[in-house]
Amino acid sequence: MVKREVRYHTDNRQITSRPSSGYRSYCNVLCMIHYSFNLVKPTDSGNVRYVTCSKIHPNSDQFQTYDPAWGNHRLSVIVPYRGAFDELLLFVPHLHKFLNARMVRHKICIIHQVDNYRFNRGFLINIGFLLSRDKFDYMVMHDIDLLPVNPLLNYSYPDEGPYHLSSPEYHPQYGGKRFIGGVLLFTMKDFAKVQGMTNGDWGWGGEDNELYTRIRLSKLKLTRASGLTTGRKTFMNIHDVSKRPRDKERFDTVKGNQFKLDSEYGFSNAKYNLQRVVAMEIDDAPVTIYNVELQCDVTKTPWCQTNYTVADYKSRRNIKNKDSD
Repeated sequence: MVKREVRYHTDNRQITSRPSSGYRSYCNVLCMIHYSFNLVKPTDSGNVRYVTCSKIHPNSDQFQTYDPAWGNHRLSVIVPYRGAFDELLLFVPHLHKFLNARMVRHKICIIHQVDNYRFNRGFLINIGFLLSRDKFDYMVMHDIDLLPVNPLLNYSYPDEGPYHLSSPEYHPQYGGKRFIGGVLLFTMKDFAKVQGMTNGDWGWGGEDNELYTRIRLSKLKLTRASGLTTGRKTFMNIHDVSKRPRDKERFDTVKGNQFKLDSEYGFSNAKYNLQRVVAMEIDDAPVTIYNVELQCDVTKTPWCQTNYTVADYKSRRNIKNKDSD
């Protein structure tokens, strides 16, 4: 597999001996269920409550080996998450095994949105960066419903700049010249340079398009995976739309140009509460789950509220336009 540099498009178009893995998974799932109902007694650290399912300490790096052959780079796998429990059970052991086979030091961080606002992928990725940047030198923002299949996929340190692994020709569902969603690698330094992602895109879609503009304006070299022969079978999409339908209120499409820079938001003003940290194993694969409550200024972005619709947004915008005339 080779890396292909992206030519930026600037037009305005929108587009040990252990019990069996099965038994351990069963016990860990029970642990997670009990934790959810506050039946597991956590340890307190400030205002954050830590729960340990199995024998992994929640503050451990969970690195699999310190063999020098694995190199010195450390990857934080940042997964924005809400309600995709079936995908979680498949994703964690699959990716852990995939990265171990390629000797990539890593930690899987599930950033779990537990408030009642609309899902905000960019906000959660910003939080993952803030929680990881002191111990890791690079990160991958990774959708939980994408499982890497082709063994040539490269999760190594992206020293040339941001690296889009699920490039348009390999993503099972989406494409386009400026598409950078799904799986995207950054060094921590480069992610800080673009100031992270916008916190203002609540609901599904839009945040990746704005991130594309941040990368372009920061003059970073964006490359994509290339040279694979597996096409759209390079990743497996395990999202079940019948069980977990998307939020169809697409505010990004009515706010105007999706690629317009949102300079008001970034990781520096990502306000949130870290509620709990849960360290557990799924089929012997370690994972840390961070329960976070996002903060939303409803006077600026009222569409963070689930009862706020696109029709409400259009009505509000029309009233503002009339007031300004």
